[in-house]
Amino acid sequence: MKVKIVDFGLAKLAGQTKLTKSGTSLGTVAYMSPEQAQGAIVDHRTDIWALGAVLYEMVTGQQPFKGDYEQAVVYSILHEDPEPIKTLRTDLPMELAIIANKCLAKEPPERYQHVDEMLVPLTALNETLKAAKLKSKPPKETSPKKKRTFLYAGIATALLLLLAARFFFTDSGGTKVIDSIAVLPLDNLSGNPKQEYFADGMTEALIADLSRISSLRVISRRSVMQYKGVHKPLTEIARELNVAAIVVGSVFQDGERVRITVQLIEAARDRHLWAKEYDRDLRDILALQSEVARAIAREINITLTQDEETRLASSHAVNPAAHEVFLQGQYHLRRGQNSAENRADEIKSSIAFFQQAIELDPDWALAHAVLAQAYHWFGSKGGLSSPAGFYSKSKATARKALELDETVSQAHAALGFVLYRYDWDWVGAERELRRAVELDPNSHAWEVALFLYFVGSYEEAILWYKRAEERNPLSVPLKAELGSAYTCAGHYDQAIEYLRNTLDLKPSDRALQYFLVNAYLRKSMYEEAIAEVQKVLALGESAGFLALLGRAYTLAGRRDDALEVLNQLQKRYGNGFSLDLVQIYIALGNKDKALTLLQKAYEKRHGWLPSIKCSIMSDSLRDNPAFQEILRGINFPEGDIQFETRK
Repeated sequence: MKVKIVDFGLAKLAGQTKLTKSGTSLGTVAYMSPEQAQGAIVDHRTDIWALGAVLYEMVTGQQPFKGDYEQAVVYSILHEDPEPIKTLRTDLPMELAIIANKCLAKEPPERYQHVDEMLVPLTALNETLKAAKLKSKPPKETSPKKKRTFLYAGIATALLLLLAARFFFTDSGGTKVIDSIAVLPLDNLSGNPKQEYFADGMTEALIADLSRISSLRVISRRSVMQYKGVHKPLTEIARELNVAAIVVGSVFQDGERVRITVQLIEAARDRHLWAKEYDRDLRDILALQSEVARAIAREINITLTQDEETRLASSHAVNPAAHEVFLQGQYHLRRGQNSAENRADEIKSSIAFFQQAIELDPDWALAHAVLAQAYHWFGSKGGLSSPAGFYSKSKATARKALELDETVSQAHAALGFVLYRYDWDWVGAERELRRAVELDPNSHAWEVALFLYFVGSYEEAILWYKRAEERNPLSVPLKAELGSAYTCAGHYDQAIEYLRNTLDLKPSDRALQYFLVNAYLRKSMYEEAIAEVQKVLALGESAGFLALLGRAYTLAGRRDDALEVLNQLQKRYGNGFSLDLVQIYIALGNKDKALTLLQKAYEKRHGWLPSIKCSIMSDSLRDNPAFQEILRGINFPEGDIQFETRK
């Protein structure tokens, strides 16, 4: 069989008369994409359409779009679907029909975005057919054999076409050094929306494995998941995330088997560097994830350290049922963490799923580690007045995870969080966080930054917030905390500029507005602070912003207005206590009342208490003996803490 590769749009094949006519559209009409037929702007995805049209015709013997005259063909391309391949050829595999249909999608974003994307499933199908051919006994020369021979030849020809297209469509320049990467949300090919948590879990796992590589900057899950369901050019996404390479792919779960297709794309050139399909038993899913991470590292010429190689090579053969409920737990934990209300019900649901995963697979260290994280999230963000029980559970569960596997960074990070946030064991927390960063240099910068923020090492905290921002560039909560760190370090102008610029991206974010008002107050910009708070309160009641308004009124000399705000807050809290009340009492000069509330918070080990070093309390109560006694009880370390800030 001879193969000739020609220009699809302007070809004249021997014996055919389907030619471009004088005065008509440029190109063979039957192979035109919808956008080409409409005279719209076209790109390389028009060629993907042409490849699909050729493949369809090769395996069915007829063109996908037909008509008695040119305008009828154009109408068919724009408004009709081709006759299903399986209707015309019942002996063809369904995978081939799926490939052709994706090429012939009416909208360019729904097609393969590059020829290499099409190469992966087509190559896999070719290998499957060859293996099946070798296993079968040679039959007599019959019509079915001729059909199979035609099918093999057709797929082989399609592969040659794709390889040629890959050559012509790809820049011949060298590959840029790749030191940064983003794994976009993997597509769920199951057709079942309830399986989305499985694809999301695989995305998170691949990110986690790549994050262990110290010489590679890996974008965090929080930022990449914002591209789920978003159709944007990969070069644009790479520019927004500031990465040199993008990983895209898909997941298909079928019973106890899982198939993952992964593609690596050099972002600057939109050039596919590598693609592979993996098919494994669910018990081996963790090993598969590590295998994919190592393969990507090899393709981008990243040299793994011996420890990284060892950690990526070791894996736990997981119980498939445990893995299933673990992924559901991750799904609910993410929903609880990411919601503006920090929904306690979602976090509580995640705890139940993680507990079930551990019951099914008691020796799975990662399940214990993530359960520990869920416990402390529920304790600190679940709106509980007494989170002690959940912090204790978090600490015990993290230590159990470390007994099973000391190299699980999430367990060290979870233990470190509880040690400083509730136990006020700053030395122990520093030790655990250092180990977490050593094991996973990409994932724990934010946690280190928050720890440094609480202990008052603000300049060092800023460095770590910036490092976290490089890996999580789209996180608004992270940017809000960085803005607050600028304020605490005394960089008021920088804080105001940074927070204002970030508010342009998300004007209604309460954390950004809260920290901006704080920066205004520290800068003595009282009228600006009052205007910003009133803008927020016009949209709804908020105790925190009401207290800010009271502080702003007091500092601006409007004491009567401040007392009216205090009256509203007292009605809201009754005999309870809050940071809001403490700060407004201090602003009004009632230090005794403020210290009484602080003492209650100290006795309850309230979650916000470790943040008092950067607050109006430290300024106003610095020399008060009772306040100094509270600080000694919290056991803050003396002097700045230095973490090595690596890129």
